[in-house]
Amino acid sequence: MTLRHPYEDRKLTFTRHAHAYRIIDTFLLASLLSQLVEAGEAHRLGDPEWLSRVVGRLTPLSPWLTRNRLTQAVEQAWQV
Repeated sequence: MTLRHPYEDRKLTFTRHAHAYRIIDTFLLASLLSQLVEAGEAHRLGDPEWLSRVVGRLTPLSPWLTRNRLTQAVEQAWQV
C-alpha cells in the first residue's frame, strides 16, 4: 500500500486473520458501521474502550436470531 500523507511513500504490510470470520460477525460489523454512519456517530469507532464494550455486548448473540432482531441488538449495544 502506498500512503501519500505526509506526502511520502511508505510500505505497509498486512496480515490476514488466523481464521475466517463467521457470517454473523460480518453482518454485525456491517450493521454497526451503517448505523453509526447514519447517526453521525462514526467518530466513536476511534474510542477503543467504547468499541470494546459494544463488541462485548454483541459477542454472545446467537446466529439463530432473525436479521431484524440482530439489527435491533446492534442498535441497543451502541446506544447504551
